[in-house]
Amino acid sequence: SGSLKLSALVLGLVLVCLADAKVTQAQFESVVRTIQEGNAAGMRKAIDKLGKPSQIMDTRDHKNCLHIACMFGRTELVKILLEKYQLPADSMDKSGMSPLHFAASAGDV
Repeated sequence: SGSLKLSALVLGLVLVCLADAKVTQAQFESVVRTIQEGNAAGMRKAIDKLGKPSQIMDTRDHKNCLHIACMFGRTELVKILLEKYQLPADSMDKSGMSPLHFAASAGDV
């Protein structure tokens, strides 16, 4: 189920902010929660508070907010991440998967 996927994702991820300030697990969970819910305003608020979404990254798998939005099939949020935050659509996680791979898996391509 989506809740189980979110729990596994959140529990397995350790985030790092490329700037000096670290992103805490609780802060990351709030961003993931807004993405899972499709809450565009909440996602923008959380990202703007923490920094650029490219700086919010899973250190184990190298997934960023765009990967996560694609995993959950959140097309509106993907558009925001691409247009407003200019995340690269060809960014790769540690296993070589781009957000497009996740979008295709979710059936959104």
